[in-house]
Amino acid sequence: MNRTAPAAPKKLGSSRFSRSIRWAALPVVLLGLVGGSLGLTTASASAVAAPNAVDQITGAGVTDSAITMKWADGLTGLDNKPLGGARDPQSAGYLGDYMYEDFKNLSLTVSQTEGLASQAISLKWSGMKPSDATQVFQRNYLQVMECWGDAATGPDPENCQFGSLGMQVSGTAKATVGLRAVYGRKSGDPAYPGATGDIGKASVVTNYDPAELALADKHVNIPEVGSALSEVPFRPFTSPDSLAWGTDAQAEYFNKNTSNELQGAGSGTDGTGEALFEVQTATEAPHLGCGKAERVSSGVKARSCWLVVVPRGEHLTSGLGYDEAADNAGLWSSPLSATNWAQRIQVRLGFKPVGVFCPTDAVERRMVGTELVARLVSSYQPVLCGNGGSVYGYATAPDTVTRRELLSTSDGASGIGFSTVAITRGPSDPPLVYAPVAVSALTFGFSIDSPLGNGPVPTMKLTPRLVAKALTQSYRSQIPGVNKDLVPAWAKGNPFTIAHDPEFQRLNAGAVPASDAWPGLRLMVPVGNSAEYTRIWQWLQADPAAKAWLGGKADADGMVINPVYTGTKGGDLRLDTTPAPDNFPKSDPTCYRDPNPELGIPADKKYCSLDLNPYVNSLNRGALQVRRANDGAKVSWDLRASAPDGSTGWYVAGDPMHPGVRRNWTVTDSTSATQYGLQMAALCKSDGSECVSPTIQSLGTSVSKDFSTSKEGVLVPKATVSAGAYPLTVVTHAVVRGNQSKAGLLAAATLLDYVAGPGQKTGTGLGALPLGYLPLPKTMVDQVKAAAATLRANTKPTPPTTPPVTSTSARPTEKPSTPAGPSSTPGNGGGGVTSSTATTTSVTPTTTAVSTTSSAPTTSSTPDLPGDDDNGSDPEESTPESSAPESSTAKTSPSAVAASVPQTSPAASVDPTVSESVALVAQPTPAEPMNFSRYVLAIALFGGVLGAVAGPALLRVRAKGGPGAKRG
Repeated sequence: MNRTAPAAPKKLGSSRFSRSIRWAALPVVLLGLVGGSLGLTTASASAVAAPNAVDQITGAGVTDSAITMKWADGLTGLDNKPLGGARDPQSAGYLGDYMYEDFKNLSLTVSQTEGLASQAISLKWSGMKPSDATQVFQRNYLQVMECWGDAATGPDPENCQFGSLGMQVSGTAKATVGLRAVYGRKSGDPAYPGATGDIGKASVVTNYDPAELALADKHVNIPEVGSALSEVPFRPFTSPDSLAWGTDAQAEYFNKNTSNELQGAGSGTDGTGEALFEVQTATEAPHLGCGKAERVSSGVKARSCWLVVVPRGEHLTSGLGYDEAADNAGLWSSPLSATNWAQRIQVRLGFKPVGVFCPTDAVERRMVGTELVARLVSSYQPVLCGNGGSVYGYATAPDTVTRRELLSTSDGASGIGFSTVAITRGPSDPPLVYAPVAVSALTFGFSIDSPLGNGPVPTMKLTPRLVAKALTQSYRSQIPGVNKDLVPAWAKGNPFTIAHDPEFQRLNAGAVPASDAWPGLRLMVPVGNSAEYTRIWQWLQADPAAKAWLGGKADADGMVINPVYTGTKGGDLRLDTTPAPDNFPKSDPTCYRDPNPELGIPADKKYCSLDLNPYVNSLNRGALQVRRANDGAKVSWDLRASAPDGSTGWYVAGDPMHPGVRRNWTVTDSTSATQYGLQMAALCKSDGSECVSPTIQSLGTSVSKDFSTSKEGVLVPKATVSAGAYPLTVVTHAVVRGNQSKAGLLAAATLLDYVAGPGQKTGTGLGALPLGYLPLPKTMVDQVKAAAATLRANTKPTPPTTPPVTSTSARPTEKPSTPAGPSSTPGNGGGGVTSSTATTTSVTPTTTAVSTTSSAPTTSSTPDLPGDDDNGSDPEESTPESSAPESSTAKTSPSAVAASVPQTSPAASVDPTVSESVALVAQPTPAEPMNFSRYVLAIALFGGVLGAVAGPALLRVRAKGGPGAKRG
């Protein structure tokens, strides 16, 4: 295979170097996707686990740390091995022997148990009896929770995050199965526990748990509902001596909007099932402390936690069958009740460390740009800052902020940015160096419960026109008040949801149920402006059927676009014309009033389109909300909520969708979708043919055939899509400002070195390439190396004569460093992933290449940085550089990137059997006050965020401009 050699290093002949000043932290945009902010992850760690049979793009499969548990083997300990003998209903003291037949064949596989962060893991099981019926949980289902605890025998029920109101499963006989209430407090005759209040004797006897009597001193009576009911309190990790009683007290720690508990997961007719479970770290759930870094003799150890799965069968805790009482069919008791708890499967979970700073004496390099590389930076940062390396602080920001930072002449501006498009610059702006560092995909991630009741719907196909319909509030369920038959005249012939759309049904053959009772399926979209959002609109406009429909032409079934989005109902919003928007407008002004004296809703209160269809904060947040089955629609009246005018009573977000009826989807990216276990839609041509999902092959085909190189050296998508290529593949570039200090250029080169080397090893450990990113083809790796060489060619080995100014927390003089390479030695201060041998998967390789030349010819042996128009000297240099002309050297760059994609083979995966301990290398950075200029920046950014939120909703007239032009 022919491969393009790296371009010759470019030399900066006469640029001004600026001093490097630490940039103030942005309070609401600094990311911490490993489980803390990028400055809060461990500074030195070895890989914990690596993919075995995991698809790098979709995340499907299991890792080397996957484990299968058999219920009959009994409880397991800290090593996930059985603590003692198998479960034996004939043994003395066996609790719940009458449940043995319900679960004796149950086997559970957990996809990942080590190296966990904030993410989803897959649970698959077999050997259960079928759940009662579709979307009904009367019997034979699983309940799942995350718990903390250090005992070798596993966690106590008091240590588990479970029991949130509003998360009850659909179709359960009694809501108590999703609470912390247990039947066990005796009243009167111990052999016949009586009851008071609303609980009758028959109900108490039927659901009575004899094992709870021994826990009377731990579980407190609930007098308002009857003396037979007790409550299992919650014991927080953060304050283990302060038990939380009652739902109000527990809400201090978790509730329906934050808890990851799964109150019901059903099995199909063959007894198998599947569920995705959101794992939470000490960042999302401090009261569990999972992954919290703690001091040990060897350095730092990440706290482990427990996954607890409680199977529910056909027997009550009293021993009766679930249907023995005609008025009492179904299960009543909580999984925390002693007899139910004794049937649990428990799995110890190992986490990446959370809460350890990079070294305080490390120089901080501020970076800014698209969120598409957030997980990449999050994985690389702990390794890069080890062994004296720089701290690469990263803030996501709109394209306009990224451009402003990179072209700024102000001290302390970010010297490294990330963008999917070239930065527009003028003749006097600083030179910029580009390097492709990430290949990922924009996608439509979804989580829809299967009508079979045994897990998620695995696939969904979409045409550009179907996406256009969802983005323009053209389905009736997206209009406030339609559930009360207040349907606008234009929408009377439109489907209720996308699942009701004949075009969708023909394409998906009934895989997604259409239900008026559980509408859902309102597409979530991120707020703000971005070149990535423009890319989606350009894909829609390139499809003739979608373009015609956006222009006002009804589809074959008579569905029409919401007229607000055509410009025919005021304004000039034409989504079928260029330039394509760079945001997702929500322009429908409809509001709905529903006065109801019984519920306390006054006649002057209303909710509007943005309440029913709220924005999400980011691509990643949309994926998380889909995993939590909550689209955030604020249409539920709450008498206690505060209205905008200060009065009491207002609309708030309702309950998450219940297991069995969850139906959510969002605009997101492949890395966020894999993080939270979402399925990704296949994108089809307008006639429903050639449907392509994001995969290693489809992204590889796209970068090999459907990208060309711009004059700036940026890989840009072509107007056409090749067969087998995923149409929304995106390439993100690192963009380095050329007129910064030599130390700044060397730090950028060090980052690129890591990207082109160890950073391409796939895995789940720190420093590895996260799931959702395509390993860079060889030609892209060469481009990254060439960019790093160009940056180094424009530095000298001598350090700057004036140390860079830092903030009140002093850092040392800047110096280049080399990040630790892959290591198999835990706690060595270097971190990274263990070395492995990559296999090569060839995906339609291309050898064609074109070259672009630099600007005017010069006579030097190395060319200048692109766009370098500064003839001044570097104030940090003791000796000015020569300003002699330099000779022209052609820069070789591919017109079609060769897709020689390295993949880590299972046999060569990172060793998962490494120590949990990592070396403690730093203390928390002291807090710093913001100076005046930092306040100005923070206020400006805050104002920008407000503008981004309000602009798309209020603006009807779209400004004209070039592709990617910003709209107010």
